[in-house]
Amino acid sequence: MKKYLYLFLILVNGCFFQTLSQFSENDIIGKENKIPNSGFEEGNYKYEKTPDKWLIVNKPENLIFWENGINHGGERCLMIKNPNQKINIFSDAINIHPEEIYYSRCFVRADKSSNASVTLLFLAFDITGKRVNRFARKIKPGKEWSQIELTTGYFKNSALFGRVVISIPKKSDITFWIDDVESYKVYKFRKRWEEE
Repeated sequence: MKKYLYLFLILVNGCFFQTLSQFSENDIIGKENKIPNSGFEEGNYKYEKTPDKWLIVNKPENLIFWENGINHGGERCLMIKNPNQKINIFSDAINIHPEEIYYSRCFVRADKSSNASVTLLFLAFDITGKRVNRFARKIKPGKEWSQIELTTGYFKNSALFGRVVISIPKKSDITFWIDDVESYKVYKFRKRWEEE
């Protein structure tokens, strides 16, 4: 009997995960983007400065620039020029709840096609700052703007805040651009008595 119960639970979970992965940009219409300065527009514009509300740990010199002219939306984007090391670009923290599901996306391009993958991550942290969840999706960008999409849910109960991270690979012969990094709450699990 236990064996059948386990099979049933696996089937039910598998069905829900399939539904979870189907959130898309259609589900964010009319919803609020949670990422501050998601289009890299805010701040005192200087070519070598990091835009407000973004963090680059151990920022290397002469690799990351705030650029206008090749943007996806708005007037500016970030350019990562011939990175000779892996670079992680962190959003400001956003409040999350373990019962919520988020759809996140960003737009990336490169100056030429290659096998180099850019990764979009959603990291969840507890009250002490310890990472409790990690979700990721990769794409290999080309010369046109491409979208990376990521749906996240089933956070640990201790999850309190999250950050969206764009991870740029070490690729010293390629220039990358990123823009319009967004995250939306698209669903919240409700207990039966909350629905009545």
